[in-house]
Amino acid sequence: MMRVLVTNAKNRIAYNIVRSLAAKGIEVFCADFVPRSMSFYSKYASGYFVYPSPFSEQQQCVECLIAKIKELKIDVLIPVFEELFLVAKFRNEFSACVKNGYSRLSSNSSGS
Repeated sequence: MMRVLVTNAKNRIAYNIVRSLAAKGIEVFCADFVPRSMSFYSKYASGYFVYPSPFSEQQQCVECLIAKIKELKIDVLIPVFEELFLVAKFRNEFSACVKNGYSRLSSNSSGS
């Protein structure tokens, strides 16, 4: 089963991504730097964690995300909203431990 990590769990975009992927049988984990983020409490989330602020602690945030990607054996990272800029900035570090989300998810949903 594919495992996906969705960031910025506090917003509705992330919640809808979590719900949509889980409905397709994908195991979804979510994360945010805000404790008590909305998607943490979704029945569609297999788990969640809190990471350091992507604004004031960028390096620590990247290190935390990469460690969790490895620990949870995440196949696809879907950065939502502000975290997209952080993942783009550190794309080399992330590409070493996670696959391209768009191509993997597109091929998984072909024919639906």
